[in-house]
Amino acid sequence: MNYYEDNTVAFKFSDLSKGTAWGYTNEPRYALAVSVRGYDYNMKDVDRIYTQNMKGNTGEWWRVVVKLNYGEIIAEKYVNVSWRVCEKSSGCTSLPFSGKPQSSEKLKTRAISADFLSNSNPTSDGVIYDALPSFANRHELQISPVSKTELQDVISKFSTLSARWHSRAPEREEAERNRIRQRTAWIRNSKVGTRVICKTTFSKINHTDNEKIACQGYDGVIEQYDMKASGWQEADVVPQMDRGVGSAYHWLKITYHKIN
Repeated sequence: MNYYEDNTVAFKFSDLSKGTAWGYTNEPRYALAVSVRGYDYNMKDVDRIYTQNMKGNTGEWWRVVVKLNYGEIIAEKYVNVSWRVCEKSSGCTSLPFSGKPQSSEKLKTRAISADFLSNSNPTSDGVIYDALPSFANRHELQISPVSKTELQDVISKFSTLSARWHSRAPEREEAERNRIRQRTAWIRNSKVGTRVICKTTFSKINHTDNEKIACQGYDGVIEQYDMKASGWQEADVVPQMDRGVGSAYHWLKITYHKIN
């Protein structure tokens, strides 16, 4: 694998899980590499990476295509492609993977999302710390290098929006205090006999007493413990299921009755 005096890279990627974002590394000594069939390629030598949905006699499968700067194209099934961190004196190590690739202690990756940059009033600080897209997600993926000038323009805009986000921390804290006051008043002051339908906010199959719930007519998440402590009683609990792509989301529809 080729090494350079400065192995830092900047790239733009687009996939279904993270949308469009700019990713970058900032450790000159360590190289981010894409590994294909056991061969490692420095991302500084990569012109483009993309996925293709293939169809054959055995069904559909995804392959990853790596195009190098000097024209060579390597195509391989997604299961044989991964991210690695490389250093000239010690070689390459695979990045930790728990559903998606993570930054290593040697090489931190960062990303800034296009959605964040397009929002003049950001609702988060915008940094995606696990900045690398996963080849294992089996969907359309595009990765292309960008110039340092483009990256600096992105970082500059990000810094402006991030500063705006942090400057509004007192406003957000006061808004949260107001929501807590409203929640407390709504739970405690509702009339005896009131009924309300709520749902669990996380995928649940079994019923417990410490679930977070969202209730009709109330904007926000409520602790079930607070409901019971304020005189609400469960009148009905009905398991529900929503089907997604390749998965099912289980939740509980709970009817509460104000008894005191």
